[in-house]
Amino acid sequence: MRELFGEYYRPSNDEFSRLWQEATFVFDTNVLLNLYRYTASTRDDLLYIIERLQQRIWLPYQVGLEFSKTRISVIDDQNGIFGLVSKFDDFVKEKFTKEIVQKCGKRGHFFADLEKLQAIFQQAKQALEDALQKARAQHPDPMGQDLLLERLDKLFTGKIGDPYSDEAMAQLAPEFEKRYTQKMPPGYKDANKNPIDQNDDPDNPANKFGDVIIWFQIIEYAKQKKCPIILVVDDVKEDWWQRIHGKTVGPRVELRQEMRKKANVLFYMYTSDNFIQKAQEFLQLQVQEKTIEEVRENRIQEVKQHVYPSPDLYPSPDLFPSSNLYPTLATIQAIERHRKAVQQMVNLLGGTDEFNRKIQQAQQFLRQIQPFLPPSNAPGEKRENLENSQTSGDDELNQDQLDHSSDDFLDDSSEE
Repeated sequence: MRELFGEYYRPSNDEFSRLWQEATFVFDTNVLLNLYRYTASTRDDLLYIIERLQQRIWLPYQVGLEFSKTRISVIDDQNGIFGLVSKFDDFVKEKFTKEIVQKCGKRGHFFADLEKLQAIFQQAKQALEDALQKARAQHPDPMGQDLLLERLDKLFTGKIGDPYSDEAMAQLAPEFEKRYTQKMPPGYKDANKNPIDQNDDPDNPANKFGDVIIWFQIIEYAKQKKCPIILVVDDVKEDWWQRIHGKTVGPRVELRQEMRKKANVLFYMYTSDNFIQKAQEFLQLQVQEKTIEEVRENRIQEVKQHVYPSPDLYPSPDLFPSSNLYPTLATIQAIERHRKAVQQMVNLLGGTDEFNRKIQQAQQFLRQIQPFLPPSNAPGEKRENLENSQTSGDDELNQDQLDHSSDDFLDDSSEE
């Protein structure tokens, strides 16, 4: 049975050992781009593992193309977090200086030394600037030297596949279209996806069928080299991963079957966090646990940002007073932007634990100055109603679904 229908079986321990000893490791575009989203230590840990495998790594041409097109925008997006400092400064100027100092005068209120309070604000602003500046020094500058890009260039020189010619692409385009129509994995979940670059022709097969092109180029490489393939991919949509009763249990059966049929080699997939975990086991490496946690957290956050939750996941009484069943598109987009900004801040400030510590410090600081701030309630609004309002358990995303991520059991809230 296993010999005939092996793609329906989880690889045996011997097969996993052979995979890690003989396979070529292929990395999808999002794995490389996510390196720009990690803290320096996490980025170095993942690159260290890839460097250990540098004799057995390879990139499809399409991955290199997508990475090159998207890299600058990802860096710029990450650097956008530094604009938060100016917003803090605006708060000091607008809320404190204008609304409090001008109202109470230079001598201050009878129970407040406004000069001391202003000094506290300036100290907090300076501390935030210093923290962000330190983080920025470790983050690539799109207009300057990109040490990460230099490191990737060195790793993958001579290890990138050839592009399809225009003639070959024209011949393959009908097959790509047929696969999308018949929902043959991978890629059909991106059928309506916009091109990476807004100036790209959406009808150009290279811009329209990215995942299928990557898959075909991987198969061609496996046929030529006669080697097993391990694909590391952080795209966790259902057109890559097999789901049974709502749980993701491994690569799509069709992908393993197609690789066996066309190249006659073993094929398996990992997300980046699972790849790091398994590398410890098979390569005898030691990696910090916080590295795996950050990579997993980043993957989950990316999933959340690309999935619009159903309306019952929103705390509508407080955030959406509209009588409409669905929040407006503008509201959804605003929420996604806020989620992204928070995740960027978490990464830049050293991960979840450090971010939570700074949040607690900020909350303590706000409690200290609360007596000196003017009331901001809307007319007729009762403060206690706002303070006591909270979302119900039904408003929370199912964290078990998002966090459970062994190589056999991934989150299932990932499709767009």
